[in-house]
Amino acid sequence: MNSPARQEAVQTLLGMEWHVVTAHLIHVLLDQGKTIQDWEYYAEGLCSMLGKIPEVYASHCAPVIAWLLSQSDLPADFDRAYLFEALKTLSKDTITEKVARKPCSLMAGMNRHIRSRARME
Repeated sequence: MNSPARQEAVQTLLGMEWHVVTAHLIHVLLDQGKTIQDWEYYAEGLCSMLGKIPEVYASHCAPVIAWLLSQSDLPADFDRAYLFEALKTLSKDTITEKVARKPCSLMAGMNRHIRSRARME
């Protein structure tokens, strides 16, 4: 996960607008291996990256990360420690704002994602 190519990819992502990047990161995290082969590897890498880049990225992914932490059916080889790594950089206020106060908007967004995926299949 610390290859020079990875560092270059992270720098490229940081050069893009955060909302474009986080939309794709959220898409990957929500996939849970349904369409992305080796999802565990990619999700762990994304969470590791989120713990090392500016907070704005992790703060917008935080509701999905919190939701993943609550799931009991994640793949057995998925290391939940990476989810915590992504959240560790967030302030208490950010976690309260993004996770604790917005469960309804999180569920609505996830339901939209699930419906759009169903239409694509």
